[in-house]
This record gives sequence, C-alpha cells and structure tokens, in this order.
Amino acid sequence: MDETVYEDGDFPSWISAASQPADLNPATVDETDIYEDVDAPSEISAASRPADLNPATGTSDEPAVRVSDLHLSFSELDQKTTNGLSDLELSASKQKNQKVTDDLSDLKLVVSKQNQKTTDGLSDLKWSVLDWFQQTWRKTANLSGRLEENEKALQNIVADVAQLTKSRLEKEKEKEKETMQHTEVTCPGGYQKYRKVCYKAFDTMKTFNESAKTCLADGGTLAMPRDSGINAFLIALKNGVKMNGDFWFGLDDQREEGEWEWVDGTALGTGYNAWSPGGNDGRDFEQDCAMYWGIQWFGWNCVAEDRFICQVIPTDSPGK
Repeated sequence: MDETVYEDGDFPSWISAASQPADLNPATVDETDIYEDVDAPSEISAASRPADLNPATGTSDEPAVRVSDLHLSFSELDQKTTNGLSDLELSASKQKNQKVTDDLSDLKLVVSKQNQKTTDGLSDLKWSVLDWFQQTWRKTANLSGRLEENEKALQNIVADVAQLTKSRLEKEKEKEKETMQHTEVTCPGGYQKYRKVCYKAFDTMKTFNESAKTCLADGGTLAMPRDSGINAFLIALKNGVKMNGDFWFGLDDQREEGEWEWVDGTALGTGYNAWSPGGNDGRDFEQDCAMYWGIQWFGWNCVAEDRFICQVIPTDSPGK
C-alpha cells in the first residue's frame, strides 16, 4: 500500500481545526516548539489512523455505548449482589440461630440430668449420714454404759487399795511402837535431834582445835553440814544462840592447802557447799578452818576464837 506523504505545514483534513489550540497559526508554528527532544516525524502513516475514523469529521462511524446504559447495568448488578448478600446473611443467621437453639437445648438437657444426679447423690448422702449418726449414737450409748461400769469398778478397786494401805500402815505403826518400847534413842543434854543425829550450838569462844576437843568429850565431832537440809537446820540452831553469829563447824584444809575435808577424813570434793564468794581461797590469812559467817561458809584462821557447833550420834538405851 502506498503511504501518503505530507509535506511540511500540510496536515490531514481529518484533523479538525477545533482540535488545534486557538492561538496556533499553522503558518508560523515551528516544529521544534512541538517536538523538543524527539525528532518530528517526516510522515504519518495512514495505518496509524483508526479504521473507523471518518477523515471528514474526525470521529468514528461506530455508535458509542451510552453511559446511562452502563449505569443501569451496574445498578442491576449491585442490586443483585445486595439481594444475594441479604439472602446469604439471612440463611447464615437462621443456621446460626438454629445451632445455638439446638446447643442450648442439649445443654439444658445435660444440666437437668446432672441436677438430677446431684439431687440423688445428696439424698443418698443424707441417708448415709443419718445412718452413721444413728450407729454412732448407739455405740456412744453403749460406751457410756461401759464407762459407768468401769468407773464403778475403779472406785471399788481404789476403795480396796485404800483399805489395804490403811491396814498395812496400822500394822507398821503397831510394830514401830513395840520397837520403841524396847529401844529408845536419846541425845545428850542440850542437844537437838535431826535425822537421827544430835546437834548443839555452844555459846563459848574457843579455837577450832579446842572446839573439836569439846565435841569429842561429848562423844561426837564438830558438825558436818553435808547437804542443804542439815545446813539449814544448823543455821537455825546457831541463830537461836547468837543471831548471825560466827560458829566453827567440822571442815578444814590444814593437812593440804586447798584440799578441804570433813573432820571424819572424807573429802568435800565437788559435793554440797555454801561458800561465800572468795571464802575458801585462803589468800589473805591462814584461812584453813571453816565457820559460819552469817549464813554462808567462810575459811578463817584456825587459832581465832569463836563459837562452835557439835554433833553426836545418839546411843540406843533400853526402854523402861
């Protein structure tokens, strides 16, 4: 096909003047004003024009689709879509409501059955508790009866034991009385008995060794408070002679310093004692002999003169 070649300034007739700018003068237009960086085409091919383009009018001969028709078509499509969605929502709502209703019905049935089981269980528990209470009450009643019987039996046993004890004590008293009638324990004059030993506090001032000789003359020794009971008795005895007075008793370390022993030769050791603080250290004087210093024991110079306490083992004398 031959191509139509347009000369410079000669435009095709189908390009209407209306499509050209109002201030465009074909006679004065410079192609470089239109095409800046791209070379202007030397020719426009007829094939580049639309086949249905009318060269005379610059428009197509085919009828155009009307916009109103397109709007109608879209409106109908939108309405159908809306209706479809409504039907779908309605169907889904019905299915959902039906399922919820069915689930609730099933749940009510399960709860009802469970409530029935709970009621039955509570009823059984009530009867079980009642039965247990009745059995416990019967056992308690039987136990109370047995306890009463046991208590009476125990009371009888206690009474029997008391009677036997009373009879035995009476027999022992009679036996002791008979013995005392045949043998009588006596203390020397002025002595007082405590636990079968006779004691006397002398209101005479003598040295330790002189006091020991006086006690020996009475058949005894200086007193030996070996425990708290004897110690308390001797304190009361001496206070009856001289309140809070100093009295020698039978303890010394004359044979070996620091080794205290009773006058019968037995060691004091770690046994009972009532030393005052520092009373037996023997550092200030020759504190080798023990005395009562108030109510405490104290080591003092054996040659000092003080009161003293003697003890005598009583002798048995035939009864009259």
